[in-house]
Amino acid sequence: MMLQKPIAMILLLLFPLMTMSQREISEQELHEKTNCITHWVQSQTGVIEKTNRNDGAEIDEYFRFIGLGRLKSAHFTARAYCGAFVANAWLHCLPRIPFVTSPAQLASVDAWRNATKYQIVKAQAKAGDVVVFKAYRHVEAILERHPNPNFPYLTVIGGNTSAERGNAIQNQGVHRKTRLWRDISCVVSLEKTMSYL
Repeated sequence: MMLQKPIAMILLLLFPLMTMSQREISEQELHEKTNCITHWVQSQTGVIEKTNRNDGAEIDEYFRFIGLGRLKSAHFTARAYCGAFVANAWLHCLPRIPFVTSPAQLASVDAWRNATKYQIVKAQAKAGDVVVFKAYRHVEAILERHPNPNFPYLTVIGGNTSAERGNAIQNQGVHRKTRLWRDISCVVSLEKTMSYL
């Protein structure tokens, strides 16, 4: 009798993972979610860190929104928020992110990097998708890409990043940037993720 309760709890936790199957996403549904995400990230552009130490009221809110409000008082090195920023963008528009099971994972670059089931090749990337960088632990949301998949640049908005060169803003924060595709390690697809919801 004592064993039944733990087994039931384990099955209850695993049930969503066992029953996940892909569904077809309509163009309209994808368009609505993409617009929701791109509008949200654009609305955050210009948020800057108070003292350039991963701090400020908006940044505290990114963590609070995903269930990590306790990080408000953490040392700034524990408050890298690029993952929390893109998780906020998706969770403002989606009911959940199926490849994470805890708030800590939502803020983790590794959760996005390791979500291989939800990744696509760079040539298929679209606005609303999340890019993971090769050389450093960082993620950003794609705002737009050139219609020619061979064009070497994409436009992104990310948190915990510097402003574009030539910008008068010196503080780290949420900024719109032009990035090179060659610097991207992988792309987590909004559409593919939605197909598992």
